[in-house]
Amino acid sequence: MKAKHIIIDCRMFGEKFTGIGVYNLMLVKELIKIDTLNQYTLLINQTHPFFKQLPTNFKTKQVNCPVYSLSEQIKLVKILYKLKADLVHFTNFNQPLLYFKKQITTIHDLTLFFYKGKKHKNIFSRLMFYLVFLKSTICSTKIICVSKHTQTDLAKKFPNTKQKSQVIYLGFKQIQLKATSVKELIKDKFILYTGNWREHKNLPNLIRAFNILKNKHKIPHKLVLTGKPNPLYPETQKLIKKFKLQKATFLAGLVENSKLTWLFQNASVYVQPSFYEGFGLPVLEALSQNTSVCASKTSCLPEIAQNCAKYFDPNSPEEMAKTIKQNLDKKPNLGHTSKLLKQYDWQHNADQTYKLYQACLNK
Repeated sequence: MKAKHIIIDCRMFGEKFTGIGVYNLMLVKELIKIDTLNQYTLLINQTHPFFKQLPTNFKTKQVNCPVYSLSEQIKLVKILYKLKADLVHFTNFNQPLLYFKKQITTIHDLTLFFYKGKKHKNIFSRLMFYLVFLKSTICSTKIICVSKHTQTDLAKKFPNTKQKSQVIYLGFKQIQLKATSVKELIKDKFILYTGNWREHKNLPNLIRAFNILKNKHKIPHKLVLTGKPNPLYPETQKLIKKFKLQKATFLAGLVENSKLTWLFQNASVYVQPSFYEGFGLPVLEALSQNTSVCASKTSCLPEIAQNCAKYFDPNSPEEMAKTIKQNLDKKPNLGHTSKLLKQYDWQHNADQTYKLYQACLNK
């Protein structure tokens, strides 16, 4: 069999870029074990320690094209054509509009179609987003969706994807880190949320639910929110002040992995109040640390967590509060959790992706 040239867009790479960065890291790591024949070029913007140990059939190409930038549309397309790949894997929807050679695309979620946010208000920005997304659905030979929910939403918005999309679940690997305690919380019981503070994360209703828990049910727990407060969405902090919950709420900010591990291990319950998620990795992280999970019964969360979480209507702070109270300081079923986590395997993810590469290359 003749070796083919495959390009993978790794401009987001490693834990610094959270979800997509980890996806790219683990995909490449597992592909190295699977494929010793084909030649791979990894498009990068910056170096990473991992690249020092690449085998001879994997190499990097520094492109210096920031994601979602003008150079992504002008400079990157020239580089791609010059590299003459047999197949390009765009690991997110963002890609050059003018690249028309054989390609596959991974779609993680359609959040911006349902929750447009406040950052990209101008018409040009939104038009470019739509055109790039549309191009990815038209020009991709195959599309990888990270959940059935994402696949369904994609088909509703872009019916042309029904015959070309395939669900390949992300993997999950419990990181064996020595936990570093958060000294401000050592003596406290607490409810945990981790993630960003954007509109679809539904933090205002979590604050409303927490207010019910504190004032009606008189729970002693604190609420811990990680992530950087977003000035575009000030309602969360306004509600904390309105309900006088400043002393009962701990804003942890961006926390290092060892402290995040400690938070997951010591939380009385983890809450995912989101209106919309593409995969919901923090839910699996909490379960892997034997912490019970309460989550919205919307989007992909029931699909991913299955019977290992308790669910509530994200539009109802009362129902959210009731579900949280019923699960405070309870542990998940270890048998169910162990079975669930085994379903999300990076080796399987890479194996399915490699088979998709082969199918596309043989067309």
